Amino acid sequence: MFIGAKRDLKIFELPMKSTPSMKTNLFAAFAALAISFHSVVAGNVNDTIEVLRATYKADRQAILAETLQLTETESAAFWPLYRAYRADMDQIGDGLVKLVLEYGDVYPDMSESRAAEMLKEYLALEQKLASKRATYLKRAAKVLPATKTLRWAQLESRLDLALRLQLAGAIPMVPTPEAKP
Repeated sequence: MFIGAKRDLKIFELPMKSTPSMKTNLFAAFAALAISFHSVVAGNVNDTIEVLRATYKADRQAILAETLQLTETESAAFWPLYRAYRADMDQIGDGLVKLVLEYGDVYPDMSESRAAEMLKEYLALEQKLASKRATYLKRAAKVLPATKTLRWAQLESRLDLALRLQLAGAIPMVPTPEAKP
């Protein structure tokens, strides 16, 4: 399951008081992300994406609140910063969603020129994500102890990794030119 946490959970270190319903909601959100690429593309994509994002956002915030264990003073400084961070991350996420949907529109017939354009867009999104994350971690270090800032960075990384793994499993690889039908 998850690596290095209490109660045999291995991605997130959830405190002993974490509720089964919170864990169930989180895993349900991740499981929902594993919907096959083709079924999402065929359905109402925007509605599906918005439901998944809303669920994921609520579960993410609950995990952070429980795991960071902020004092009242830390909470007053951190949560507005976190909301701004999530708004920026959601904008980058919008770009990634747009890119995935465009990929779905052309899959499996990917031209070399379109692949090059998509790669350029993807790399720009990755650079923007890393830059924004660094900016917010520096800002968090001014309002939280270093241990809590690092813990937040670890949690964000693990949550993002879990989401990316689910998405990667649902999106087919671009076919090689000789493998195209």
